[in-house]
Amino acid sequence: AVFGIDIILQVTPNTSEERVREIARSSSGFLYVVNVEGVTGAREKVPQSTVELMESVRKDAEIPLMAGFGVSKERHARALVSAGADGVITGSALGRIYGENLSEPERKLDELGEFAKRIKKACVHAYRQRG
Repeated sequence: AVFGIDIILQVTPNTSEERVREIARSSSGFLYVVNVEGVTGAREKVPQSTVELMESVRKDAEIPLMAGFGVSKERHARALVSAGADGVITGSALGRIYGENLSEPERKLDELGEFAKRIKKACVHAYRQRG
């Protein structure tokens, strides 16, 4: 952390092993694992390559791994945590919910809260299953 602010860096499926080690050493707080190639947004399933990516990154990271890009459903969260993530990032999914009523965004707070609860429950369930 610099000035009390964590340095959150990203690794992707295209990041070399040497670069992953360097990024893992330079990060604090958590390491953001981009679990798929391409742009962010809701996807229907998490690719199989995620398991291999998590295993590879886990070897070099001593901080929590947060997986993101395309997490929009509980099954995505379960799959990513089962694959080795410590948690998930759901930016686009939250933006979609929030964006449904930009003139009165406070009307979406309950829906945002329910979504977050469902994702958290899926993460906790998968984490417990991992042992």
